[in-house]
Amino acid sequence: TPPKVVDLKVLYGSRTYSILNSTRTLPFFNIRGIEVDFSEPVTMASSAVSLTGRNVPLYNPSLSVASDRAVLSLPSAIDIDRLLLTLDGQSSFGVHDLVGNAMGSNLSKGFNVLPGDFNGDGVVTTTDLVGVGVLIGLPPTGSSVFADLDGDGAITLADYNLVKTRIGRKLPTA
Repeated sequence: TPPKVVDLKVLYGSRTYSILNSTRTLPFFNIRGIEVDFSEPVTMASSAVSLTGRNVPLYNPSLSVASDRAVLSLPSAIDIDRLLLTLDGQSSFGVHDLVGNAMGSNLSKGFNVLPGDFNGDGVVTTTDLVGVGVLIGLPPTGSSVFADLDGDGAITLADYNLVKTRIGRKLPTA
């Protein structure tokens, strides 16, 4: 059977967050990569993937593929942007299993990044600041993962201060 995408994650700090079925704006400050998990080992050329944004026309990630996982490493952290990740699953340079079966369809996944937007409403306000502030010291689980803005595995004053530096920022218009 052809390979399938089973998960799509952003890599930030020492943590990951699945965006495969998410439509939420991501508040993380240091997204430096995207991981694509496949149902089986794959091969693909670097031209099989692109990451484009409204603020940065093309992010030029470097690609590494190891068995059933592809990692797109970014040259710098993503700032405010509306992004589109496209994965070629049809061409001869696209995603194939080890015997040459193509994935069969392309994957396009849009997602938004607004560092500091804890509540996901598209603008960083004092509401985000208060939301992170009340979670300081608690473990980042469930919806509180969005308060661990630096991805260090803890909700701390550092996360609060990151929000504070971004008050007033918002996503570009669609």
